[in-house]
Amino acid sequence: MTCPDCHNPLPDLALVCPACLLKRNESAVYEQQLVFLVSVVKGRYSLKTAVIGRVRHIWMFGERVTRTWCGDDITRAHKRGVLAWDELEKHDVCTKCRIEVRRAAQEAVAA
Repeated sequence: MTCPDCHNPLPDLALVCPACLLKRNESAVYEQQLVFLVSVVKGRYSLKTAVIGRVRHIWMFGERVTRTWCGDDITRAHKRGVLAWDELEKHDVCTKCRIEVRRAAQEAVAA
């Protein structure tokens, strides 16, 4: 049997297409980020950070979200911190995280 939306084969006994479910989940997480980023830009919230290796990454918002803006996963072993929006350029932050969070913030503020 194949998925009616993406036409990928469905695993045996699957009720939903895993690829489509993952895509919808990622879309919902991203939409949630936009809501929080408006408050971050206005100075009401700070960005959460995690140090992975020797690089400081920006953590995505969400109760069960353990991913950075560049796609790395965060575990309990990683050192955590916070960063104000106006300090984003002052600290050594992952370049990809910085680019992605700025792009999303521009989208959030424009909406």
